[in-house]
Amino acid sequence: MLSRSKALICKRVLLFSLLPFSFISLMLLLLQQPVIIDLSDNNQAEVTSLKSSWENGEVIAVIHHLESCEGIDVQCWNTENENGITKRALGIGYALAEDLQILGLHKADIYYSPQQRTEETSRVLFSHEGVADESLAQCNADSQLLNAAMKNKRAETNLVFVVDGDCITEFQKNLGSTSDMPDYATVLFAINRSLGSKPRLVGFVKAEDWLSTFGW
Repeated sequence: MLSRSKALICKRVLLFSLLPFSFISLMLLLLQQPVIIDLSDNNQAEVTSLKSSWENGEVIAVIHHLESCEGIDVQCWNTENENGITKRALGIGYALAEDLQILGLHKADIYYSPQQRTEETSRVLFSHEGVADESLAQCNADSQLLNAAMKNKRAETNLVFVVDGDCITEFQKNLGSTSDMPDYATVLFAINRSLGSKPRLVGFVKAEDWLSTFGW
């Protein structure tokens, strides 16, 4: 049987041998990016704050375009262009357009990246109110979307972008969150209360969850 002093020495050796692993685990935990929240998942406090910020023109909304018909065997909305959106996505698009109208577009600047699928999505959601922005052509690199957001955000006016999913994942990463690819027609919301400052991510809403999230 080990003497008391030898047992104490063994415990200390074991403790110190585990310290590097504990340190590594702690660093990994600290470095892990926070997961962006699904606003439909019982986050009423954030939704209430988002509605208030929208009324004040403090929101940046980033919309993933409708389903792309590129590379899949489905009918395109524009049958002459396989880089556009699918015809079957129109129902979701028109429903989302109604939801956005209810939320309110009376003070919103709307831009879309210069691609067929984003242009068609903008046309479905906003008729001809959106404007093509060449600076969004490569918005999935070098913080391009974040830079465009901070450049185009006007005081007391919401900012809406229609872009590719890759651009949204880069935007999420730039704002310190996980960068999972969002579903088609998902809307990502961020709040920017002070012009020139970095926006704060609020969360996302999938197209089918607007009723349960906003209550209309």
